[in-house]
Amino acid sequence: ESAGVDAGFDQILFDGRASLSVTAFANRIDNLIAFDFATSRYFNVAKAKTSGIEVAADAEIWQDLLRLKAAYTYLDAKDRNTGLTLSRTPEHVARLSLAVTPTPRWSEWSGPTICSA
Repeated sequence: ESAGVDAGFDQILFDGRASLSVTAFANRIDNLIAFDFATSRYFNVAKAKTSGIEVAADAEIWQDLLRLKAAYTYLDAKDRNTGLTLSRTPEHVARLSLAVTPTPRWSEWSGPTICSA
């Protein structure tokens, strides 16, 4: 059971060659089920809350060839009963990717057809 809210904005930059996104979020969770690796059992955290912010950027470095993407998330995830940080919830997460597309045909491929009617 949870209730949450998020708000953000996206901004297109440099005639569409780049974008910037910022999103803030908050959630209140009741009856959160977690897993304890030490005992190999599930348990009920009871009440938890998460909040944070995510910032993402996407830029075309070289038209139709090279694209750079980056994202950063700050997460505050707490047990509302104990005030302790929830297990396996990193406070900071960063991602960086570089996509190279030597030919436009590579980005057009949608994968194999499994079943066709």
